[in-house]
Amino acid sequence: MSSGFGSDPIFQARLTPDNAKLLVRNSSSANQKFPLNQIRAIIGRSDAPMSIADIDLTECKIDNKSAISRRHAVIEWVEGKLQIIDLDSTNGTFVNGKKLLTTAPRQPSSPEILKTGDIIKLGNLELEVIADG
Repeated sequence: MSSGFGSDPIFQARLTPDNAKLLVRNSSSANQKFPLNQIRAIIGRSDAPMSIADIDLTECKIDNKSAISRRHAVIEWVEGKLQIIDLDSTNGTFVNGKKLLTTAPRQPSSPEILKTGDIIKLGNLELEVIADG
């Protein structure tokens, strides 16, 4: 029997642009939240002077390493559903332990639909999809 509402599909909150967030689960930035209220957002590292990541994970380091590509993944709302696509990152994107695979070299992966409680791993960084607010 489940102890938390988020892990129980019956009580799982519906994700919307108003409540969806990414919660950092590990690293120096644990518990930081990133809102997912944009139609499309690039997840990665922003290296000055060129800032290309909408969700900047530059400060989310484990053992002084980032392992996150500058353009690691894209997260977007399509037909009312939240999805993530790996942008051919160096260290991969995983959802609940499953690696997002590309269909051809140097191409993005197929999209993966996200729901509340899903765990996303970008390199060595873990994020949880939450409904907050």
